[in-house]
Amino acid sequence: MKKKLTRFLALIMALAIVLSLGACGKDNKETTTTETTVQGGDVDPDETATDGSPADETTTDGTTAEDGTTSEDGTTADGGATDAPVVPGKPEGNAQILAAYTEVMNKAKAEKPAFKKKEFQALPKDQREFQKGKTLVNVMLSLAGFFMKEEDKAVVEQHNKGDDTRWFPVYKAPKGCLLTDTGAIKTASCVALPNGNYRLSIVLKDEINPEPYNEKTGQAPSNTGKMFSPLARSEIDSTLIENSNVNWAVKDASYELRYYNCTAELEYNPKTNRIVTLNQYMSVKISINEPTKVTGMSVVGSAVLVNTLKIWDFAY
Repeated sequence: MKKKLTRFLALIMALAIVLSLGACGKDNKETTTTETTVQGGDVDPDETATDGSPADETTTDGTTAEDGTTSEDGTTADGGATDAPVVPGKPEGNAQILAAYTEVMNKAKAEKPAFKKKEFQALPKDQREFQKGKTLVNVMLSLAGFFMKEEDKAVVEQHNKGDDTRWFPVYKAPKGCLLTDTGAIKTASCVALPNGNYRLSIVLKDEINPEPYNEKTGQAPSNTGKMFSPLARSEIDSTLIENSNVNWAVKDASYELRYYNCTAELEYNPKTNRIVTLNQYMSVKISINEPTKVTGMSVVGSAVLVNTLKIWDFAY
């Protein structure tokens, strides 16, 4: 799945550029721009501040802090790292929520429970409708359909108890969460459910070109990579050069990947610290920053996609 998604990310950049060509129609302009947004990207990354956070951010206790952290939850004044312990009762504030999430995720990674998992991506339907009848675009959409998995077609994978958990977040890492810096958190919340479980939600601040966990170095050089599994630039660069389904369309691409509103939603039993469900959403804006050659024309374009990971039916 990860390999296919890498090829798809490279292809979607080509698709964004081709869509911009279709949009300009008979004008034959040399440089054009197009942008589309899919589910989960309800906040445009370009409307956020330079650090990825809104100008005003409300914390879980209802107070507002310029750095998105609270002073009474164990975070430092500048929103830096914290070693706040997991405390009895419902977690409150960024530090306690992150600590609870980390403990529950690490427990699952270590104990290797059984679970079901599926992963899928999305292409906006309005994009298909808008470009109806464009021959080249239809070809690109067909290719994109080969590389992606939509929710209704995503294969449900059954992982048995004791199976290798390298596929469980964080991908290839020995732990389920490596993030310790509360300053990386955009928003965090915890809701007590009627059944006694807690539902945690953690949204990270934007990162440009974040690197995933590196199995060789044993490090995740980005905050996004400490909780999620973003794609490495080197993998996409390799695809742009070597994959024949992509390199026929795109030449010498100059681009960036902006991950924004990456969200982890975790429901767990606080009495046992066992997971009930885990959903992860990675929103990424792929931008062609400088004119790139596509089928002989020089264009600029961007697109947004969301990769969704759902894990449920845990059995410890």
